Amino acid sequence: MPTEFTELAIRSSQVASAYDADMPACSPSHVLINKYSNAAGLLWHRDIYSNDGDGDMPVINLSIGASSCFGVTLLSPDKTSQRVVVELHSGDAILFGGPSSFIEHAVLGVELGKKPTWMTEDPCRISLTFREAPSVSGREEFFRNFKIKGNWFQRTQTEWREGDPLVEPEENNEPEAVSASVRAAGKAFVGLLHKLDH
Repeated sequence: MPTEFTELAIRSSQVASAYDADMPACSPSHVLINKYSNAAGLLWHRDIYSNDGDGDMPVINLSIGASSCFGVTLLSPDKTSQRVVVELHSGDAILFGGPSSFIEHAVLGVELGKKPTWMTEDPCRISLTFREAPSVSGREEFFRNFKIKGNWFQRTQTEWREGDPLVEPEENNEPEAVSASVRAAGKAFVGLLHKLDH
């Protein structure tokens, strides 16, 4: 992972920890890059998989490009829950860690019309998700290629309870199609970085 990425994630973690003593410090080992090129988002879920981070280490998400509506399920001390929506703009970071490690969240939609002035072509949202997951080091190729099949995702999201071991993704038999989409997202991000530097 580029040093600039690591420094950015650590700085975000330090700011969050200074504001909230329950937020652990994070030194990320991996980054996941997703490109949202249409208004569709990402369904409600919890980060419960073995590549989502070790222990209660924060998941750090940085938004670049188009704005998005981000949903979060907040839990009150009496364990009642409330779903709220926040708008994330380019440069915003959101962290889940400590007591909120397994909070339910979703990308409810991407607002392609709300984008930075430098994004003149191919409006999109780039999501950088940093995780501290040294326990999966050496298995990056597997996680780069794993693909959700059938109802596995919905079933694991429904059945998993806090305190259970993190879920191990199933083996994937079609790595090339997933690799191509990951490479395309990476190329798009490099292009955005180039525009930011000029």
